[in-house]
Amino acid sequence: MRRSTRRSRFLHRSGISPAIAVAIIAPALMILALALTYYMYSFTQETAYKASMQVAEAMAETAPLRGTIYVANSTVILSVSNPGPSQAVIRYVYLAITTATGKNRLVLDFVNGPNSTVATIYVQPPTAFVRGVGLAVPAGSKVAMTVDFGSVQILNATATAITSTGAVVSFTPATKNLEKGVPATLITFLVPSLTDLLTRSDIYVNPALLAPASPSNPGQGITGGNSNSGVYCLVAKYTNARIQGYMYYTAAYVGFDAAWTQLRSGPAQYTMLLVTTPLWGGDLSINGTTYTFGTYDAYRVVIYGYTGSIKLYYVWKSPVYGWEYDYKTNALNPANVVGIYLYAQLYGYYYGVPTSRIYLDGTAQKVYVYARMPTCGASTQVSYTPYMIIGDFDNDGLPEILFTTIDSLFDVNTNWVGDDIDTSQLSYTWYDLDDYSTIPFTIIFKGYPINSNKYIAVQIAIRYYFEDDAALDEQEIDTDKWILRVGLVDAQTGQLATFYELSYQYLTKHEDTYPPRWDYVIDTILLLVPQTGHTYYIELQFRDPYPAYSSYDDCDVMIGVEYLSISLIYQS
Repeated sequence: MRRSTRRSRFLHRSGISPAIAVAIIAPALMILALALTYYMYSFTQETAYKASMQVAEAMAETAPLRGTIYVANSTVILSVSNPGPSQAVIRYVYLAITTATGKNRLVLDFVNGPNSTVATIYVQPPTAFVRGVGLAVPAGSKVAMTVDFGSVQILNATATAITSTGAVVSFTPATKNLEKGVPATLITFLVPSLTDLLTRSDIYVNPALLAPASPSNPGQGITGGNSNSGVYCLVAKYTNARIQGYMYYTAAYVGFDAAWTQLRSGPAQYTMLLVTTPLWGGDLSINGTTYTFGTYDAYRVVIYGYTGSIKLYYVWKSPVYGWEYDYKTNALNPANVVGIYLYAQLYGYYYGVPTSRIYLDGTAQKVYVYARMPTCGASTQVSYTPYMIIGDFDNDGLPEILFTTIDSLFDVNTNWVGDDIDTSQLSYTWYDLDDYSTIPFTIIFKGYPINSNKYIAVQIAIRYYFEDDAALDEQEIDTDKWILRVGLVDAQTGQLATFYELSYQYLTKHEDTYPPRWDYVIDTILLLVPQTGHTYYIELQFRDPYPAYSSYDDCDVMIGVEYLSISLIYQS
């Protein structure tokens, strides 16, 4: 009773009757209730929507993601396919490997960056990895990871992946791993001469890189190292030529002819690339035309299918061991003269003794004579033909494709720059002998197609050797650049999809410039096949990347490739 009295008194004092108060307060309460109800409904709906999306994403990742693990010697390949319908993101991969010494575990953190302290990791396609997010696997695509353990042989491996939504992806073993003893495809260079590469249907070489290097058709690919450099230009070509006489050489590359080395029938046939520089003489008669070397420019003479006598004198000057002299002839043993003889000019001019020389008396199927000129016609660059040859230079029955820009000297410090001749010392005229590549020499092996729907990777064994004319190696160059590259080119787009590069510093581990020594090396390269449904070809490239615009980067190189052995790794 008192409460009612007090309320009445309050309303009376405020001038508001109970009826009016109810009319004002009731709608306000109703609006508040409706707003609260709408908020709760919206919050519930948004929460439900987010929850349903997370569940959907988790289900989308958990259900379709399929992982396959491949073991190939010292390499583990992890392949993840995502049929859809939405993109998945991998955050972590837990990898366990078994080796001969026990088991090891490795965590690949694709959010903070792949852990490369234990193994080298490659991702294909490389654009799939986004730092801070993870490894994206778009719907309808596939991502592959290569974990390379170097020389450690992997006996077995297992893996599990965790996605950004917490979904777990298990990797099942591939049904077809690369096993020891599986026959490999061997790619060799069994052609009579370099330009015969253009006639092979199973490979492709840009014809401009194998043009005659003549004034009317110079081609492209090689140019002189600086403004004082010329290029080697074709001055004469002979077939079925009679050769008599001798020449002093600064570098000689003498091997068995590629065709003869397989049959070994009849008299030995040789292939040769002979280099000489000005001030080094000799008279060599080819089909009655006598070339008096040493009176004009520098020369490169390329000979294929030579049969006859060879007498070769090679003198190497070492300040430690003194004069070293070697005389070789094929009179008793055809293989005696086979080999590569570099830097034969070293110190010879200063002592006034032209030392190393070669005597020839026989016939040749093809002879090309190139002379160093300011330009070749109107061109300041030529093809690779004066700088390359195919032959068996180590007498093992398989020819090598040999590329060399080495002409004469090597450098012993940064002031003496090898083939970038110091004119004040040797009284040379307007040129030096340094060269470099404007376009890599590229061979595409079209006869060995790789179906990306069938194969996950290709393992390539390549046998090669390397030499340079920089005695101080990396101290002579400004930037470490690749010399030899092996990759996969897309047959549909023509684009180089994935590749492996052998850089200058890596290659110098296998050679010494002073005194000259190089090792025949077999490197094994594993390339992931992009999962695009396209066909891919193996591509081989080599080049001399150093232009010698100063006393640095004047390095010239020699690279020889004997074969590529290809083993394919199947999809599961």
